[in-house]
Amino acid sequence: MLKQEKYKELIKSLQEKYPKPVLYKQIDVSKYQPTYFRFGNFRGKGEKDFLLVRIRGYCLEMMAALSLEGEVLWEREFNKNYLWKSYGAVMPNPKTIDIDGDGIDEIICLYEGKIGIIDGSTGRTKTERMLFNNGPLFGAHNSLAAPDMNIYIANLRGTPIPSDIVVKDSDSGGGSTVWALDNELNLIWTYQQRQPLHGHHFNFWDIDGDGKEEVLAGYTMIDHDGKEIWRMEDCENTYRFAYARHVDSEAIGEFDGDESNGPEVAMVCGSEGFILLDGRTGKIRRQHIIGHAQGITVGKFRKDIEGLQMWVGTRWGNFGIMVLFDGKGDVLYRFQPDFYTQGGPPVNWSGDGEELLLLLTPSDAFGLYDAYGRKIFGFDNKLSRSDSFNAWPIAWAKDIIGDERDEIIYGNKNYINIYTQDEPFRGERIYAPIRRERFEIPWVSFPRWKKLHT
Repeated sequence: MLKQEKYKELIKSLQEKYPKPVLYKQIDVSKYQPTYFRFGNFRGKGEKDFLLVRIRGYCLEMMAALSLEGEVLWEREFNKNYLWKSYGAVMPNPKTIDIDGDGIDEIICLYEGKIGIIDGSTGRTKTERMLFNNGPLFGAHNSLAAPDMNIYIANLRGTPIPSDIVVKDSDSGGGSTVWALDNELNLIWTYQQRQPLHGHHFNFWDIDGDGKEEVLAGYTMIDHDGKEIWRMEDCENTYRFAYARHVDSEAIGEFDGDESNGPEVAMVCGSEGFILLDGRTGKIRRQHIIGHAQGITVGKFRKDIEGLQMWVGTRWGNFGIMVLFDGKGDVLYRFQPDFYTQGGPPVNWSGDGEELLLLLTPSDAFGLYDAYGRKIFGFDNKLSRSDSFNAWPIAWAKDIIGDERDEIIYGNKNYINIYTQDEPFRGERIYAPIRRERFEIPWVSFPRWKKLHT
């Protein structure tokens, strides 16, 4: 009992260091339920708008654009009776980005067996094409490709803005074929993956400095022109781990604080655990068998350590174990807040250069945590269980107000809740991390400071 009281006193003292969360806005989206949401600039004002998406049985049913005030900008229904004839699960997960440079975001998504580019200001289709057939190395040959959470926006051609689209086939173990398209949906190249499969999430980085991004596809680095650069050393032997043979999530960037040794690749690979690679060669620097590793979040969670830090969720018999690594791939801390979560986004809550982790879970553990597993703040409105199962598209940390600090935005039953800080930022400079918002998972936050006008 004495220990509990001391811990409560510790948390209370920690809370004094941070602004408190207050409910800023609540938007009623009950007419669109069940739904999840993302953000876009659909009016050309540079403001955040909502894109609501309803999916049933892996079929895109409806999309609607709303302003931050809840004003309906447009609504669109899709063919509810369309059935995907494919191997594996299909998740028509839209991406929002200004792909043509006109100042208004387009929506790139999958629907009715097609991939399309939709005008964000009207909801009308700009261009579309039928999806590809699966390649000979995966699934049912000549069946329609099964894109599973896997439209990516990249810069493969070195254009002023990222305007290329990467699509992959996938099932519960990943896939074998990658297609690259331009911003008019013309095919640029196709890459056929050998075993092991490429996994569930890709990432992109210009590793050679030519202004064109390479594709990190599971264990393989693919050049901007579709040619293989490297494969992770010994990846052919991943079968020795139960339930391995694919990458669940991966991040790439300057993580260890030493630019001389190139970018790092951080991978979570199920029963292979956590792996840190040399991004230039695919050579393994660190590997930790920490259980069935899944989610990964990269940010500046400790100011006293060089580089960035990485939270990794793992399922050692169940969900809920969180492990913190430094940018060199060494373990810093681990804790288990509940039996459900596998992480969440980094949060620039105070603007002081140290981020918090927003732990996504329907349990009482939902809230903001520091690098020592201490829950700093919770929220009055909880994530519902159905929401939290796909928590990554319905909970966000994003600057809505415009002061560089993150708001917390998430769905709860019939509402979108927005929480902000109870006091303004005070200081001469503020932490304003760079987020590559065109990649939703894994969550990666790169350091940046901004001077404020006084």
